[in-house]
Amino acid sequence: MIHIKPIKVLIKKPHLTPLKVVRFLKKRVFINTPYKRSPLNTKTKKFVPLIENEHLLDLKNKGEFIKDANEIIKGNLNFIFLRDIKIELNDVNFKKDYKNNIEWKNQIYSKITLGDNKKSDIKNVWELNRLQFLLRLSQAYKLTLDEKYINLYIKVFEKWYSQNPIKIGPNWMNAMEVSIRLTNLCVSFDLIKNDLSNKNTNFVKLVEISINEHLDYIDNNLEWNPLGNGNHYISNLCGFIFGSVYGKHKKYKKYIKLAVKELEREMYKQTLDDGSNFEKSYYYHRLVLEMCLYTYILLKKNKINNIDQIGNLISKMSLFSNSIIKEDGTTPQYGDNDSGIFLPICPSWYNNLLYHKHLIYLSKAAGLSEDLVLENISSSDLICNQLCLIFPKSSISNNMKFHGLNNSSSIAVNYPNFGVFIYKDPKIYFNFYYGEVGQSGNGGHSHNDRLSFYLSYKGKEIFVDPGTGSYTRSINERKYFRSAISHNSVTLDNYEYNKIPNNPFKTIINSDPSEIIIKDDVNYISVESTNKVKYFDKEYKHKREIKIDKIDYTMFIYDEISGDKLAQNFDYINVNFILSPKIKINDFDDKNNSCLLDNNIFVSSEYGWVKNIEKYSYSPYYGSILNTSKIKYTKNIKSDVISNRITIKFKEKF
Repeated sequence: MIHIKPIKVLIKKPHLTPLKVVRFLKKRVFINTPYKRSPLNTKTKKFVPLIENEHLLDLKNKGEFIKDANEIIKGNLNFIFLRDIKIELNDVNFKKDYKNNIEWKNQIYSKITLGDNKKSDIKNVWELNRLQFLLRLSQAYKLTLDEKYINLYIKVFEKWYSQNPIKIGPNWMNAMEVSIRLTNLCVSFDLIKNDLSNKNTNFVKLVEISINEHLDYIDNNLEWNPLGNGNHYISNLCGFIFGSVYGKHKKYKKYIKLAVKELEREMYKQTLDDGSNFEKSYYYHRLVLEMCLYTYILLKKNKINNIDQIGNLISKMSLFSNSIIKEDGTTPQYGDNDSGIFLPICPSWYNNLLYHKHLIYLSKAAGLSEDLVLENISSSDLICNQLCLIFPKSSISNNMKFHGLNNSSSIAVNYPNFGVFIYKDPKIYFNFYYGEVGQSGNGGHSHNDRLSFYLSYKGKEIFVDPGTGSYTRSINERKYFRSAISHNSVTLDNYEYNKIPNNPFKTIINSDPSEIIIKDDVNYISVESTNKVKYFDKEYKHKREIKIDKIDYTMFIYDEISGDKLAQNFDYINVNFILSPKIKINDFDDKNNSCLLDNNIFVSSEYGWVKNIEKYSYSPYYGSILNTSKIKYTKNIKSDVISNRITIKFKEKF
């Protein structure tokens, strides 16, 4: 099949043609010729690893590392999203989707497609094969010197290697998975390498060979695209740098500086001016920050030059993360969330896969984000002690700044490039999204969530984004979680304002957002924006204003929908509110068009709107779906301008 669009891009940008042709031919040669193993370089220089063995002994919370490792021995991989199932690692099949009990084909990777197993989600296979559990086994061994951890490490990796010859099977399908696996293999193996050097030289050589194979694969399968790149390409560069620093591949040691330059260039393209990631997803912002930050720290430790611009971009990204996190260090879900992680260094950092706070502290400890002052934490807190896994204590104390948070303070910040407004005070956390489609308009990880909002009160989630579900398990499920009806906004006859095609990583733009209007004074704060949509060759507008009473803790949501022949072309309007599964609906009052939530939150609408409570779905992390409820206010359209006001009151007692 000839893909016309890439050809047009190459014609328009002829300077890309030689590079694209070279990379295409290089990949075809790699696929179609027998793999020739690269020799190990026995004269490699010493390097400084990301995690240094002696730092493990400074940990206060050694028990959680050991507990995690013991759970892994039992088959419970709780720190990745495969926490719902048990996998016996002594007899593991690395090509099997354990959630759906389906095994993927054992053939050359170029012939395997995501649609080969309709009832399986390939991500379940890939997550297991990132081998992230090996790091916890290495850490537990160094903390206890108990041979059971290192023995399982050896047994599991030997099994993995025998089941996954290079280029064969689903675990070589893309360079991102190979890059993440390579990083985890490098860091985990380095912790135990010296202990194995005299006991099991054959295993040491096996791992070193595998690291070289991973590097060869990445070099020949970089996920670079002339149409634009995303988090996959950044993962390729980060994994390549880790493998080149840790490994014994003579060729790639020389490429580190080139990879660093390319990483800087790609980070610059993918980081918006306000520090957010261009994919317009809180989760993917976190993932890219994690990958780039760990890579930057490794480069800095090894005194590799010309990384200042990477550091500057990480500082901007960290400031954005600091603004969007809630008090518990997590964020809402905006856009896609595939719950993946790069390198699970510390158990408590990954108990909740929406946790960002550790990355902010790591950024500070690395000497970045000078303008960021850490609140409500002191140098004696556990999270600071955990940083010693990577940094010496002197570096942590020199670079960290602390002060307490004024309990009466509030923060209001707008990020126009991402298109999100955040308001935080001691009781309320509020997000309002008004931005454009991510990935420069491709929308691969975007949802139809414009003018939607997220709200928590006293640390408890009230109105939420329902998450992602999965990418490839079901196209209907994929569309369901991306759809406008699954977000806290307005729909006309359940039409999508941007079309969601069967391609799970594409959005077809059919709308145009407006700038946000923010008003802030002592008693109130309000935000207003408009979504302009084309239906039936006519423009329709949804204007939404949300006003928060800072004193009385009351929220007012004003919606106005207008357009030529609105009543002729549409039958009804829905205003949707997705509830957190933790919220109980205590009372309905049809007469007053209201309901009571958790005996504490009163929601009401203007007269003339019909209130319904529907069962709905909520995905807290990738692949997991829980039951929740949706409040829906509906009105038949009888004019070309329709408006409504929703009132949300927070009271301790009524």
